[in-house]
Amino acid sequence: MRVIEIQFIPIWIFCGLWGGMIAGLALQTLLLSFVLYRMDWNKELTVAPPPNFLHWGFMIFE
Repeated sequence: MRVIEIQFIPIWIFCGLWGGMIAGLALQTLLLSFVLYRMDWNKELTVAPPPNFLHWGFMIFE
């Protein structure tokens, strides 16, 4: 009986590790979704600097 108990210990350790990784990723996704949902995108457009296309290597034809 003792051999069976020792064999299942590493399985529970990895389940805890993967469960923690999944829970952390889910929490991070929920928080980021909440922040992106609550952000005022029109205000962010007025605050952001205009894009510098020449720095990116694009040519602008006027």
